[in-house]
Amino acid sequence: MKAMVTLLVVGAIAAMIVGVHPVNAFEEGQTWGYKWVTTWKDALEENSNNTTFKGDVNGKSVNMFFVKYVGNKGNAQEFHYEGVYYSYGYVTGKFSHKDNIGSMNSTVNIKEKSIWINYQGNFTIVKAVKHEIFREESYYGIKNLTVHVYTKKPLNMNMKIEQHYEEVSNGKKGSISMQTELKGTINMYESIIFKEPIPYIPENSTSVTVDTDANYTGHWDVNTQGYADFKGSSQLLGTSNSNFDLNKSLNKNVNGDFNGTVRYVVVFMDKHGNEVERCGIPENIPFAITSIFPSTSSSNSEISPSEFIKQLLLVYHNAKFQGSFYTSIKLNEIPGNINVDFTSHTYSQSVSPKEVKSVENNAPAEYGSYNENSSIYTNTIIWGITAAVAISVIVIAVVLLKRKNKT
Repeated sequence: MKAMVTLLVVGAIAAMIVGVHPVNAFEEGQTWGYKWVTTWKDALEENSNNTTFKGDVNGKSVNMFFVKYVGNKGNAQEFHYEGVYYSYGYVTGKFSHKDNIGSMNSTVNIKEKSIWINYQGNFTIVKAVKHEIFREESYYGIKNLTVHVYTKKPLNMNMKIEQHYEEVSNGKKGSISMQTELKGTINMYESIIFKEPIPYIPENSTSVTVDTDANYTGHWDVNTQGYADFKGSSQLLGTSNSNFDLNKSLNKNVNGDFNGTVRYVVVFMDKHGNEVERCGIPENIPFAITSIFPSTSSSNSEISPSEFIKQLLLVYHNAKFQGSFYTSIKLNEIPGNINVDFTSHTYSQSVSPKEVKSVENNAPAEYGSYNENSSIYTNTIIWGITAAVAISVIVIAVVLLKRKNKT
């Protein structure tokens, strides 16, 4: 009995300790590149299901980055990364969806005249051994991360969606109007140190979860103009309408240093065969940057660098693991963004550092630019027309649930 108690006590103490050891699996100068290129028309048609769209759609989205092993740095291995997200286009028209649940009709007017975000930085990976009662989990995790993310050209995007829906079973109706506009520039440097390493590369464990804090410092220069408005009503919670009216100003002008701590960050990693599900660093960076703006569900009206970190660690992607690193990454949806995400949510293609750097400097020359006159008339079956539609549905659900909890 005493031996068992001693074992449990030792195990409980050991569970609080994370050992750090050097990683020796990489060759200096080794690189891995990832690329997703999407034509908007193709992206809409690939996500079709019971929805008819009539209107114009034209545009292209490019997302690419590479990771390069720099070398040993103390008891850690250092990597450099850099990438670019470039997107432009428009969707103007009407779509209607009908299934056994109900029907929905929407009018959509989305214009992305310019989204060109470059990013780069370094991260260090250490081997972490997490001792728990009766088992030991080891993995390679990100301990330090530096980020420089900036708009190569000023942002220029706006969207307007009018949506009406009705449930078949009870005839209850609802509507929502969403308008968002954002213009301006963002330039942010951020250095992040995780108290415990963020799981990133598997070792002997197929699954590991870490609870950690993130200390951050940095500098930003944000100069933007815009707004985000959500209005609507719904009968989904009762016989009378539940109305909501949410709006936020995106007019921001700040230039200075910041620091702080994001506490109780829970990050996991799961390995299934040669596929690993892990938080999307660094591929989440260009999407997470707009999360610095206040959400409509928050009472806070100030921009926040901590929200960037939360969004950075919130979204997970599957990646093919071969040898010592990831050969290809499959992107998932990025929820809660101001910008519309037309990224191809498929496994990435390979790309060289030279190509990434070229697009960082000359994206319009290589992939075109916004031209509203070069429309492509589309009368086809599509569903999930944009991430903006998904956002509007999420907003409705959040508002209605909040109202239900208050009653």
